[in-house]
Amino acid sequence: MGILEWFGAKPSMQDFAQRLMGRLERDQPGEWQWLRDQAMLVHASGTQTNLANIYLEYAGAPRSQRAALLDRYASISLDLGREPPKLWSVAAKNIYVVLRSRYDLDISHIMTRAEGAAPRSVVSRPLLEDLELRLVYDHGQSVSTVPPGLADTWGVSVDVLFARGLENLAALQAPTWEDLGDGLFSLQSEVSYAESFVLVPKVVDRLPFAAHAVLAPCNRGVLLAADGRDEAALGQMLDVAMLALQQQPWPMTPTLLERDGAGWKALARDGVVGRKLSDFRRLSEHGVYRDQKTELDRLHEHTNVDVFVATASLMKRSEDAGIESWCTWTETVDTLLPVTDLVALLRDPGNKDSKPILVPWGVVERVCGRWLEATEESPVRWRARGFPDAAAWSELQAVAMPMGG
Repeated sequence: MGILEWFGAKPSMQDFAQRLMGRLERDQPGEWQWLRDQAMLVHASGTQTNLANIYLEYAGAPRSQRAALLDRYASISLDLGREPPKLWSVAAKNIYVVLRSRYDLDISHIMTRAEGAAPRSVVSRPLLEDLELRLVYDHGQSVSTVPPGLADTWGVSVDVLFARGLENLAALQAPTWEDLGDGLFSLQSEVSYAESFVLVPKVVDRLPFAAHAVLAPCNRGVLLAADGRDEAALGQMLDVAMLALQQQPWPMTPTLLERDGAGWKALARDGVVGRKLSDFRRLSEHGVYRDQKTELDRLHEHTNVDVFVATASLMKRSEDAGIESWCTWTETVDTLLPVTDLVALLRDPGNKDSKPILVPWGVVERVCGRWLEATEESPVRWRARGFPDAAAWSELQAVAMPMGG
């Protein structure tokens, strides 16, 4: 440990990577490599440990807990590639259903295109918005997804797998709700997939406002709750969720779940809560598109494809306005556009007098649809093949918005 850490300084990513490498080398000397530019450790077998999220957790933890965290991360890294048991009688007790955003797998699948490999398939079911139910096997220190072929190996139906996974989740040691004050509650649990307790009715029913509960599974391991009738509590929950999304490890989803009889629906509100909800969604989309861009840039570098992957940027056009997303589309540039609130289009970029125009996405899609082609990414991007002609440009100019405040 560096001397500055004794005075509260956080370890650098390099310090963290070297410590984890040293811990792994005890068990597997010479088999691990650190890819600094990609923030990952790679085993000789090809398995990868992405460091971004675990570094955030490690750097934010008290010094007294960091040695134990290193041991846990090493165990997880050594478990990578480990498959669930082939016998259902052995596997059944450690099968769980967890809540996940579909975007994490979609982003991780991008690089498989370079090898011509099929995307990793998992047993999952859609819930709502970007959320899905995913079947995992808990190895103790880590969990692994369950591939569809294992259902055949085990000789049980997917319905049985999900029923057993939910039964096992409900049978775990009961978590508790911590009252954070002002109507906001946070779930406390020993398991790493605490957000998934939203799927266990008896856990939600312990809330004092259970029938009107709104839950925010904003990060893995995080589940916030507030009374859907309490606007102030909902606003505070969104403030905390936005902070967690930006600063805590494993950001997951901007979808808030509202009790709808025996099930759930995505929260929708107007007013102050509605604006915060929109800001929360924009922040989440920004992070997802950022990670997607990183993987697409890596893919294009590997496959020698010359295409610009546009950034989904964020802005506020006035102090009182909500967050809006925007991207750039420049004539002569082959571009992959994210879906954003606004698009800044620049015609004739070689002309120093040319100025971009800012146009709502819906107008761009309607007027320029012939030059746009949806891609396989999720969330979707649009390949801009060509650029608006003179007639389309005039139509865009007629509805263009000020670039400034």
